Amino acid sequence: MSTSASGAQAGFFRQVDLVGQFEVTPEQAVANRVMGRGIVRPRPGLRGLLPFSAPTLWRKIAAGEFPSPTKIGAIAAWPKASVHGWIAAQLEPQPAGDADGAKQAAAKSVRPRSRGRFVAAVHVGTQVEASSSRTLASVDEVESFAARVSGVRP
Repeated sequence: MSTSASGAQAGFFRQVDLVGQFEVTPEQAVANRVMGRGIVRPRPGLRGLLPFSAPTLWRKIAAGEFPSPTKIGAIAAWPKASVHGWIAAQLEPQPAGDADGAKQAAAKSVRPRSRGRFVAAVHVGTQVEASSSRTLASVDEVESFAARVSGVRP
């Protein structure tokens, strides 16, 4: 990975890098081929950088809440600098409000919307990249981040 003079990472993220993809086992692939639908080749599951699905990503883009992709031929790609900038902006402190209500909203939003990606990563002791210069360290930060990016406002 190359970096520019300012230290920002150069390059692009594809959709699968942002939202991940589900695993397709060899057995599922065979069943899909027999039924004539779905993914017909086995593939590994990948974790995405963001705690939401592809439809949510595109809804956020349409609403102007997430940077628009750059088209490279027929491929939609997001500059790494813009994605890392968006994540850093989501991590900025929010105006003070009802702390208990914010914590409850964050806890509720992590379960159904993130499918456990962020929470699982923290609980197994791995670090979740939040930007090129910062790493999420606590469950409270992860819950707060997940609440902000999933659209739940305290």
